[in-house]
Amino acid sequence: MLCVEPDPVLQRILLGALAESGSTVECVSNDVEAITQFERRTEPFDGLVTAHYDTNLRGPLLVARLRHLGYAGPVVVLCDEIEAPHLNYGEPTPLFLARQPLDFRTLRSALGRPRNAPPLQAITRAEP
Repeated sequence: MLCVEPDPVLQRILLGALAESGSTVECVSNDVEAITQFERRTEPFDGLVTAHYDTNLRGPLLVARLRHLGYAGPVVVLCDEIEAPHLNYGEPTPLFLARQPLDFRTLRSALGRPRNAPPLQAITRAEP
């Protein structure tokens, strides 16, 4: 699983929630690091979770670039609820999830959580 999230707190939350579900998770903070990680791997990522936009992250361009490089797995885009209806990520359309509060059940389901993974509790915020 590749998570591309510039916010270190949300990055830790995603890492914990997805790793608990049985996934191997790599977190990076921008699109350049994401493409570098993708190109270094010998096996494809099981899923991609990316923020929509930040100073060093452009979600639509990242998804298009990874698809061009051969990524065909599920994509989840974290965004503000108001943004989702207006975002264009091409086909196949990714799942758009609100960043706050983040619905981990839907996130894991969209990314194809392993069948033998134990049930999880949603994490709504990072502990200090």
